[in-house]
Amino acid sequence: MASARIRGAGPFESQPVVFHWPGYWHLWRLGPWARLALAVAVPKRNRDHRALLIFVPLAILSLLWPLATKLVPSAPSASVSVDRSNLLFESLVTGLALLWLQADWLRGRPGWVRVPLSLGLMLLAGLVAFVSASQTLAGPMISILPIFVTILGAILLVALALARRMTHRRYVPLAFMVWLAVGSLLFTTVSAALLAGVPQLLLSGDTIDLRLRILLIQSVAGLALGVCLYIINLPYMLLMFRSSFFGPRFRAWLGVGSSGIWTPLP
Repeated sequence: MASARIRGAGPFESQPVVFHWPGYWHLWRLGPWARLALAVAVPKRNRDHRALLIFVPLAILSLLWPLATKLVPSAPSASVSVDRSNLLFESLVTGLALLWLQADWLRGRPGWVRVPLSLGLMLLAGLVAFVSASQTLAGPMISILPIFVTILGAILLVALALARRMTHRRYVPLAFMVWLAVGSLLFTTVSAALLAGVPQLLLSGDTIDLRLRILLIQSVAGLALGVCLYIINLPYMLLMFRSSFFGPRFRAWLGVGSSGIWTPLP
């Protein structure tokens, strides 16, 4: 029921206002998932029932994400921020799925080409999510969503490169995952400090103690983001290690020969 005050009169109740929200308006939000379905159905190299395994990590993460958000207390007024976080999560999980679906297309290219193309696929997922969400959501977070996805995608690729290097050119999944965790946490923490904390230190007129406290808060936030990024990536890595369809693609994308030793790609 609505209440109002007109020309000094007391509050009064009006009839409920019914707003009809057409169901087809929600179809815009299916954009990232439609793009992913096309990545499975259109390329001939992906027309294999084993390619559908890419939806297993998606299903696991989609089930766990609402539980994770409930563990973080938030005020009712923060529902808009939750929508933005959900959108960023959706962009990352669909971007990773798109990347590994196209790994077979990327593996024949030199590293200096393969890495930007991989990042471009992550950015494409963010752009599709941006276009889809902009029909129903608005705000600064929507506008900079592709930037966030690009930054996190770059961090992921750098962490993969670090894990590749630190495993001494041998394909050992457990050691690889340990170094991937180290890289994810390290690079997100450093990135958060550089992108948010350092400008605050340089431009703010606050005391040194307060500036250092702000830098510490930003670093802790980056560390938490690294944990989230690693958890999001974990189901995909397990699929890469176990799947007979995605495993060879993943090893070729990284430059691993059939002997389990790192080999240069053409």
